[in-house]
Amino acid sequence: KQAGGESFEFIEEPFKNPFDPEAKKVASVSAIPLIADESFQNENDLPGLKEIFHGINIKLDKCGGLTPALGILQKAKDLGLKTLIGCMSCSGIGLRPSIALAGACDFVDLDAVLLIRGDTHGVYYKEGVVNFDPNSAH
Repeated sequence: KQAGGESFEFIEEPFKNPFDPEAKKVASVSAIPLIADESFQNENDLPGLKEIFHGINIKLDKCGGLTPALGILQKAKDLGLKTLIGCMSCSGIGLRPSIALAGACDFVDLDAVLLIRGDTHGVYYKEGVVNFDPNSAH
């Protein structure tokens, strides 16, 4: 999607107060998907967010791990919400469960490991794709 001459796949957490009535108006006319991050904490938030956002950012650290994330992913899709798998700051080994969900999500933002110098846990990026080092046993 285009806005101001730039291309965007989505905009994450665009509102200071997403429950302000103006946010709902903006969401209703936005051609670019608006993704909830800080506004989304757990599965119970999903129905209320559907009127304000087009999708959610699922972070395993926030939602309680892989098992709760699977339920959230399914419920979000059932509600017609787009899904983004994101992460908090973590090593490559901490990122692996999120990578396992990436194929089921609409968007992927798993770049936190790039902030850790010397991470040797077998995850690397090549041409925008997350890869596992086949020689890594971790």
